[in-house]
Amino acid sequence: MLLMSIDPKKLYDPATEAAQPPRNDRRRAAPLAAWLLAISMIIGWAFLCRSCIHSVDTPFISVAQHLPANGGSNHGRGSGSGDSGNGPGAGEQGSGAGRIDAPADSGTGSTNDAPGNAVPGSGQERRDGRLANTPQRRQLPQQSKVESLARPLPRSVPRTPVKTTGGSVAGRKGFYGVESSRNGKSIFIVDVSGSMVSPSSEYPGKTRLEVMKMELRKTLFQGQTLTEDSYNRSGGFVIIAFSDNVRIYPQQKLCRYRNRSAMKDAKKFIDQQLYPGGSTVMRPAWKKALAAAIDESADEIFFLTDGESQDNLTFEWLQKLFRNLPGKVKVHCIALGINQEFMKKAAAERRGQYIYIP
Repeated sequence: MLLMSIDPKKLYDPATEAAQPPRNDRRRAAPLAAWLLAISMIIGWAFLCRSCIHSVDTPFISVAQHLPANGGSNHGRGSGSGDSGNGPGAGEQGSGAGRIDAPADSGTGSTNDAPGNAVPGSGQERRDGRLANTPQRRQLPQQSKVESLARPLPRSVPRTPVKTTGGSVAGRKGFYGVESSRNGKSIFIVDVSGSMVSPSSEYPGKTRLEVMKMELRKTLFQGQTLTEDSYNRSGGFVIIAFSDNVRIYPQQKLCRYRNRSAMKDAKKFIDQQLYPGGSTVMRPAWKKALAAAIDESADEIFFLTDGESQDNLTFEWLQKLFRNLPGKVKVHCIALGINQEFMKKAAAERRGQYIYIP
């Protein structure tokens, strides 16, 4: 009914068409442009989706390439599923196959970092039923262990080296740490019995006798050798060495520091005459020391031993001897290896120092 009511002439009238102004051509091209735009978007979306699918597949390709071949090394020949596999091959690199669509934790093998023995080869991975060659990857070297230096390794620490010049041995002044008067008169009673060859507890590799001789040179010469400073002082000394006999230098009176010839002889006496041997007989040495102290008006006596007296020297015997000593004479006692009670009492009796060295 609607179609019959429309006048056909009104549908197209040339006169009317000619009278109307011309239509815009861009309106006619609009539908075509819309279709072209839609098609372009569809094509672009398709390429984008394909790229996404390829990027998602890449991690699985890498995982499949590094599948453990036999559960015993990093790469080898075999087959597996996910992150493990099994097979007879073993080595750093080899060939293997696995499915990338399997669960990541499936399989019967386990990671093993033991060194392999296979030669490098090529691996393959399976994706959707198709086999594709995968490029060979270089195995990165394992990082070597670095030992921590936070704590130093245990090692023996050497003692302070003994000075060969100067006025001290290992920083210790005086005779075993007991300083004497630079210009005073001193008497040294020293043990040279056989036991003095025992190792020194202070200086590894040296004996007690060697250390005692170093202490004598340091105290008397102001160093281990004679220098000009050795003679530049007044006063003097006597050395009385005892074992089962007595050796004394000098035989009469003091060795004066200013006497160069006497000082050179004193060095020879220390180097050559203080040798070990014999037993520990103390009384004759003390009698010699008493006579020298009285005759030369000594200031101090140094007494050193590493053993017990074999002639029954006691504090009571020394106490009687001390009655004849001038009141100013001090007595210093140095005990090596054994703590001597009578020496401690003797030093206290004569206002001296007692030194014990284990």
